[in-house]
Formats: sequence, structure tokens, C-alpha cells
Amino acid sequence: MAAIGKARGLAERETEVFLCMAHGRSVGFVQEYFVISRNAVKMHVKRIYKKLDVHSQQEPIDLAESDEANRGRRGTAQQTVSPSLDGG
Repeated sequence: MAAIGKARGLAERETEVFLCMAHGRSVGFVQEYFVISRNAVKMHVKRIYKKLDVHSQQEPIDLAESDEANRGRRGTAQQTVSPSLDGG
């Protein structure tokens, strides 16, 4: 999921907030967890939405789940191919 943030130009804190959003965390949770104001959280969320081109709370979650599924498939394919490459 952090790769999404890096690829889309999210700042470090924006990536941290995105990870919370991707796990369905609320603005209140993010505010308390990072000890930042509610307005700071809202500004991060606004920037994240713009950079990721999402428009609802569900879309970052879907984006993260899609990324995890894709990485899982690539990892499985690599595991399947690797033994034949090393002669095993």
C-alpha cells in the first residue's frame, strides 16, 4: 500500500494517513493516533483524494485492496517460477 503513496506522489504523512484510510479508520482515529488537529487530518485527506483521484471513503480502501491482490498474485507467480529457475 505504501507503494501506492510513493507512486502517486503522497508525502510521508499523507501516506501514513492513506494507510489508516485504507484500513477504514475514521478522521477521529487518525487525529488521535498521530496527535494532529482535525483540520490537519481533513487537509491530508483532501490532498490524498486529489492525488489518488478518488471521490469517496470507499475508494481508497478499494485501491489498497486491489494493490494487495495484485501483489499477492505476483508473489504467487514468482514463488511458482523460482524453483524451476534454480533447478529445484
